[in-house]
Amino acid sequence: MHRRRRVLACLFLCFGAAVALSCSSSSANKSAVVSDGGEPSEPVTITWSFWGDEWEVTVNERMVRAFERDNPGIRVRTEHHPWSEYFSWLRDQWRAGRSPDVMFLNYLPSYVPLGELEPIDQFAARETTALTDIYPALLNSFRVNGRLYGLPRDNDTKVIYYNRAHFAEAGIPLPRAGWTWDDLRQAALALTQRNGGADRYGFGFEPEYWWLIWLWQNGGNVLDDPQNPRSVLLNSPSNVAALSFLQDLIYGDRVTPPASQLNTDDMNRLFREGRLSMMFGNHTLVPWFANTPDLSWDIAPLPQGSERANVAGGAGFTISRRSEHKEAAWQLVKYLTSVKAQAILAESGLIMPARRSVREDNIFLRQQPYQAEVFLDETEIGRPVPNFAGVTDMERLIDEALKPLWRGERGAAEILRDLEPLVEQVIGVGGS
Repeated sequence: MHRRRRVLACLFLCFGAAVALSCSSSSANKSAVVSDGGEPSEPVTITWSFWGDEWEVTVNERMVRAFERDNPGIRVRTEHHPWSEYFSWLRDQWRAGRSPDVMFLNYLPSYVPLGELEPIDQFAARETTALTDIYPALLNSFRVNGRLYGLPRDNDTKVIYYNRAHFAEAGIPLPRAGWTWDDLRQAALALTQRNGGADRYGFGFEPEYWWLIWLWQNGGNVLDDPQNPRSVLLNSPSNVAALSFLQDLIYGDRVTPPASQLNTDDMNRLFREGRLSMMFGNHTLVPWFANTPDLSWDIAPLPQGSERANVAGGAGFTISRRSEHKEAAWQLVKYLTSVKAQAILAESGLIMPARRSVREDNIFLRQQPYQAEVFLDETEIGRPVPNFAGVTDMERLIDEALKPLWRGERGAAEILRDLEPLVEQVIGVGGS
């Protein structure tokens, strides 16, 4: 808890600096609701829903206060739910005929057919210059059937976090651009230590969903087209080899934590305790590591197989078709994806911004330098994730089918052979 308080204190400080800048903006930019008679009317109230952890809630609430200062005619009520509950809660709202005005969402093609999202082309047309600053692949992930339904907040760029002291102790080179899967394996072997109940593990990765990046890096894929799939490509030698590589790290080389601990929360804890030397993860880990005393860490690009690959995909902000205040909702969406708000979020260390112009210049970088340019370089090679109407059903099916792989019960070749026709059936495409 003490570390959490320190993180929050840092966020308060960095946010205060950013808000001070925002408050100095011209009053001409402030919006107010005006009645037909020209007199200011009562502010409208809109609702913004999102998921996130403790300090993300803190930053979001403070951004709301900054937005309201710049937009005195609009009040924002926030609705927060944990990731594990958010999407079922939102669908319950829709079934009951209700909806937040602004919603934090991803995988829009899964939601657009439900008729709950408002196309924002008419609003975005006013901001064409500002939109060119957003990474194109991220912006395109919010288009469905040629229409724009939201704006991205961030990119889920993945990197490898590593403990510098462990590398020095093992006498091996630090990971750097161009390193390979074999380099990763050899480093993990050298870093792993067996100490009874206090083992130190060389490497940890997230098995769920992000197996996709490893398939890409080995020249494989799941589908022929991420948005309009016509065939499933799961059962291929390159995919079998990629998943076998990951399984071997767990059960052959034994360089990872137990499969039950291959998740972000457990690996985050192990890394901060000095019991994990390398960890696959995204930008949200920066505040944790930067505020851990005596932890010497840095980041490296993802190792490559036959090619380099990372992810271009993240969550963003959408407007409800049910909203009675769509103009006010757009003002909030525009603010939350503006350079100002993106800079606040980047300074908090929480995200890899969706805008190219918002660079890594945050309080965590200043208090403990790391190779922040790695995030930028890796974002440039990001690939779009599968994003179509049946994508969530497909992902649930694949993740469930791969559980025996991560438990060491079945091999990749057998699983993918059985899985491919099931995926074809779920997404409605025929075999090759």
